[in-house]
Amino acid sequence: MVCKKAVALLLQTWQQEIVITVYFGQGNRGKEVCAWNFLDPKDVAGKFLFCDYDDESSVSLRCGPDIAGANGAILSEDDAEFLQQDYVYMLIVIVSTKDGDLLKNYIINTTNTTDLIEDPHGLLKPDMLSPGYHILAAWVHNKGFAPMREDDYLLTDYALVSGTSMSCPHVAGIAALLKASHHAWSSASIRSALMTTADVTGNAVGRIIDMTTEVAGTPLDFGAGHVNPNKAMDLDLVYDIEAEDCVNYLCAMSCTSQLIQIITGPSNFTCEYASLDLNYPSFLVLLNMTNTATTTFKKVLTNRADNSSVYHAVISAPQGMKALAQPTTLTFSGNDSKSWGMQLQRPWDS
Repeated sequence: MVCKKAVALLLQTWQQEIVITVYFGQGNRGKEVCAWNFLDPKDVAGKFLFCDYDDESSVSLRCGPDIAGANGAILSEDDAEFLQQDYVYMLIVIVSTKDGDLLKNYIINTTNTTDLIEDPHGLLKPDMLSPGYHILAAWVHNKGFAPMREDDYLLTDYALVSGTSMSCPHVAGIAALLKASHHAWSSASIRSALMTTADVTGNAVGRIIDMTTEVAGTPLDFGAGHVNPNKAMDLDLVYDIEAEDCVNYLCAMSCTSQLIQIITGPSNFTCEYASLDLNYPSFLVLLNMTNTATTTFKKVLTNRADNSSVYHAVISAPQGMKALAQPTTLTFSGNDSKSWGMQLQRPWDS
């Protein structure tokens, strides 16, 4: 028998009501499109901007440091593919100009625009962090990269590039290595292995630092942490998800049958077992002073090893929070699955 310890995932909670305030500079066209040198940092600090579409204004102008001080932005834009990634350093939501006009009318005609955020239904995003800043990558040889003078760029076969276009190939490559070592693993199992073995500490001692704020990040910044391929390769315990689990989750989110069929195709499905308890390898609960019920998450762990093993839960809960694993020990006789739950109690309930 192999005795192992499994550390429960970090619990990220808030002990106050979440309020998102939206700013729209109505009446001043420069402020409405979030153009350079128009926005007052005092007006936008701590808020989400709504930036209207202007076909005479470059998209990149609305994603630069001129909107620093805001927590994020909603951009009305039909040419999102031309956004410069290096300028996007905050939370950005891009909507079509058609939807943007609807949002603009809502903001103008609503006195308290603080309800433009949706419940994430218990899923923490992003999933994980991977190398994506100043990555030496192959570059299109006939597309200029390094500026030499006005309207003239140096051609190159390689370039230092940043963004998800760099981080995604790293994760995809690691996932391919895991699949090569564990042929029977599903995509969900591979994602689980990557998330539950990720590191939350950086190169220096301590929590991963947010490069924009230069303070310790949170799971809302880096998800489960920075991927660690070697640790993910040497793992037997995963959270697996079947296709019908995803359908049940979509049903519980009140998605229409037409939308669900876009994903499932012609196969028949029912919403008889709709559930928000998706067997995802993360926990998320939004707290406020009026929500006093105890929250319980139900999960299923699958042992991918053939040998028997015992796992003990170790919980690291936020200060003031009570967290309980039920049961605290899982015993596997081989390649099988066991259910367990995480119960969270808010400090004002006790």
